[in-house]
Amino acid sequence: MSASIRPPDKTEIGGPAPFPANPGNVLKTSENSTNSMSNQTNGTMSVNGTKQNETGSETNMPTNVGETTGSMDLKPSFEEKPGHTPDKMTPNGSKSVSYPIGGISPQHDNRTNRPVRPISAKSMADVLKSDLMVCPICDKEMTAPKQFPCLHAFCEGCISSNVANLKDEDPHCQIRCPVCEIPVSNSRNNVDAKVFAESLPPSLFISSLLVQKQIKQKQCKPCNNTGKRTSADSWCSYCAETLCPEHLSYHNALTSPSIHHVFKMSQIEKNPQIAETSGKCNVHEYERIKYFCQDHKYPCCEICWKSSHEICDVESLELAASSVKNKPETTRLIGDLEIMGSHSEHILQDRRRNIDDLEHQKSEEKKAVKKMREQINEHLDKLETSMMDDLEKIHHQKTKEIEKEVQLFEHKQQSVSFYKLLLESVLKNSSDVLALTELAKIRHQCKILDENLHHRISKLKRTDFVVVSNNLAGNMGKLAEVEINQRPITPPPAFEARPKHSGILTPRSKLLHPRREKGSTFLVLRYSSSKITGGCSLKSSLLLVDNRGKEIRGYSIEGHREEKQVFSFKAEQEGNPFDVTVLPPRRSTIMVIATIPLKNRLQVLEFGDDHNTKGAYYKTNGKCYGISYMDGYIIVACHTKLEIWRMDEDYNLMFERSILTKGDHVNYVCAADNRIYYSDSADKGSVVCTTLDGTNIFAYSHHNLRMPMGLVLDQSGNVYVAAYYSNNIHLISPEGVLMKVTTPKDSHFNKPLFLIEIDGKIFVTYDKHKITSLH
Repeated sequence: MSASIRPPDKTEIGGPAPFPANPGNVLKTSENSTNSMSNQTNGTMSVNGTKQNETGSETNMPTNVGETTGSMDLKPSFEEKPGHTPDKMTPNGSKSVSYPIGGISPQHDNRTNRPVRPISAKSMADVLKSDLMVCPICDKEMTAPKQFPCLHAFCEGCISSNVANLKDEDPHCQIRCPVCEIPVSNSRNNVDAKVFAESLPPSLFISSLLVQKQIKQKQCKPCNNTGKRTSADSWCSYCAETLCPEHLSYHNALTSPSIHHVFKMSQIEKNPQIAETSGKCNVHEYERIKYFCQDHKYPCCEICWKSSHEICDVESLELAASSVKNKPETTRLIGDLEIMGSHSEHILQDRRRNIDDLEHQKSEEKKAVKKMREQINEHLDKLETSMMDDLEKIHHQKTKEIEKEVQLFEHKQQSVSFYKLLLESVLKNSSDVLALTELAKIRHQCKILDENLHHRISKLKRTDFVVVSNNLAGNMGKLAEVEINQRPITPPPAFEARPKHSGILTPRSKLLHPRREKGSTFLVLRYSSSKITGGCSLKSSLLLVDNRGKEIRGYSIEGHREEKQVFSFKAEQEGNPFDVTVLPPRRSTIMVIATIPLKNRLQVLEFGDDHNTKGAYYKTNGKCYGISYMDGYIIVACHTKLEIWRMDEDYNLMFERSILTKGDHVNYVCAADNRIYYSDSADKGSVVCTTLDGTNIFAYSHHNLRMPMGLVLDQSGNVYVAAYYSNNIHLISPEGVLMKVTTPKDSHFNKPLFLIEIDGKIFVTYDKHKITSLH
C-alpha cells in the first residue's frame, strides 16, 4: 500500500466485499484476477424452511432445494431515483419547450414516440466512424449520456424509448445494447423502461467531451434546440448541457441538486476538472470512487478499499493517474485491441469463405446429381426433385447458421473497433484522472470480449457437404444422401499460442457410447424417503445421488439398476451425499468424488472391477453442495462462494482459492473450457458465468426463471438450466442470451432439480426421484 494512503479504521466503514480478502496475495497473480464488481442490480427472492427425511435425519440440503415452507418475496429490480418529478417546463416569453427531467432535452420529443430498433450489423460500421458524442440511436448530440456495461453510450431518453418500444412488442424481452446486442446482465425484464435508463451509470468520458465542446460555444443547448441563440452561463453535469439563466431556473426547480450538479461556466473555464466528478462505485452505489488498486487494476471506493483491498497496493486517483496514458499496461491494451481486431477479421473472412465454398459446392453437387440422374430411368424424376429439395434445405440451414456466426463476429469485431476509437479518444481528450477510470473500464471489457472470442472460436466448425450416392441397383428409396462434414477451423497463429485448457468437457456433459433414440421416464426409488439431488454420467450409465437414502447408485438410461455401481453412506458419521462428479480414470479404476454438506466434506470414491472402496476425504471451508471437474480442478459450490481445489497426478486434492459469488444460495455448478457456470437461487434467481480466475462473463435472469438449480452444457457450449419453481428448462447461449424455454414431454413434469448430458441428450430429474429426457 502506498505510504500516502491510510486505510480507514475498521469501525468507520463496512459493507459487502467486491473482492476476497486476498490472503497470501492469491488475487495478485493477474491484473484482471477478479471481476466481481458489477453495476447491475438484482431483484430479491428468499426461500426459508428446513427439512427432515422420513428416517429422522437431516437431508443435508440447502433449505431452498426441494420442498420448502417459506415464501418468495419478489421486489422490483430497480428503484426510482430521487428528485425526478414533472415532465415539462416552459420559459416565460418563449414558445412551449418540452424539457423532461433527467437531462432529456426537447430534441428527444420527436423520437420518443417512434419505434426504435437495435442497430443492425450493417449500420454499426457507421457508428464506429461517427463522433463519440453523437447518440447512435437518434443520431444527435447526446443529452444525459448513459453507459451500458459494454461501454456504448446513448441519451438517457433514447434508451428509455428503445426499451419501451421493445417491451411493447414483447413485455418479457431481454434488454440488450442497441449497438452490439450484448444482454445487460441481471436486468430484470419486468422493469420499467424509464427506471432502467435512469439506473444505468452516466458516461463520464462522453460528458467530459461535451463540456469541452460546449464551453467553447457558450450557448444554451435547450434554446438552440428551438432555434434560439442564447448565451449560457451554467452547465449541468448529469444532463451534459449548457443552460441560460432562464432554463437554469426551471432546471433547478424540477431536478434534484444531489443528482444534477450544476457548475458556472466561469468555474469550468478556470478549472475544467471540476466538471469531471468521479464515478460512483459499482458495488456501493452511494460511494464515490476515490482510490485505485494497482494489484487488481481497478478503481474502488473507501468501503471497497477497507473490506477488500486493505493489503493491496492502493493509491489515490490523482497519484495513480499520473502518466497513466504512457504506462506499459496502456501500451499493452492498444496492442491487445490490435490483435483482437486481427483475430476477428480472420474469423469473419473464414466464415464468408465458407459461405462462398458452400455455394460453389452446391453448384458442383447439383451437377453430380444430374449426372446420376442420367444413369437411371424416368421413374427417378420424383427422387431427383426430393434430393434437390434436401440439398437446398440443408444448404439454406447451414448457411443461415454460419451467417449467424458471421453476424456474431461482426458485432465482436465492431466492438473491438469501438474500444479502439474510445481508447484513442480517452488518451487524447481526457484528463489523467478520468483516463485512469476509463482505461480500467476499457481493459475490463476487452478482457471479457477476448474471453468471448476464444470461447466462441473453440466451438466453431468448418462446414462442407457432399452428395453421396446410394446403391442405385439395390436401394431406390432415395437418389442420394447429403452428408455434412464439419471440422474445426484453423485459428489465427496468436490463438494457437494462447494458453488454454484442453477443452475436455466436464463429466456432466462427457460424450459416451451411442444411445437409443427413444426417450425414457423412470423412477429411481430406493426408499420411501428417496430424493435424488445430484449425479453425473458414468460410462454408459447415469450415476445418481440419493440424498435421503444415503446412497450413490448407477442406472442405465432405460432405468435398470447397475448393481456394481453402488456406494452406501449408512454410518451416522458419514453423512448424506448431495452431488457427485467423475474424475479421470486411474488405470482400471473409475474415480468419482462426492459432496457431503453437513460434514463439510469431499469424499473420493473408487469403482473397481471386484469391489468399490472409499478413498481419502477433504474438509471444505463451508457446507458443500454442487461439484464439477475441469482439467485438473475441482469446483465446489458452497452457497456464498466457489471453492477451487487442484488435483495432482496422485489424485490428491489441494485447496487453492475461493471465488465469491454474487448471491448466497449457490447450489449447483458445472464447468468446461475455463468457464464456470453456477446457479444462484437468491434474489429471484440467476445464472452466472465466470472464468477460473474470477472474471464474470455474464449473469442471466428472467421472469420465468424462478429458483434455478442444476445446469449442464451441450456440445455447442450452450447452457441448460433447471428452473425449480418455474417448472421449465432454460437454454442460454454462451453470451448469456436466452435461446428458448422448454419442458419435457411429460404431463407429470414438476420441480426439475438437475440435469445430465449424454451424447447430445439431456436427462433431467424431477419430483424427488423421477428421471426423464428432453426430446
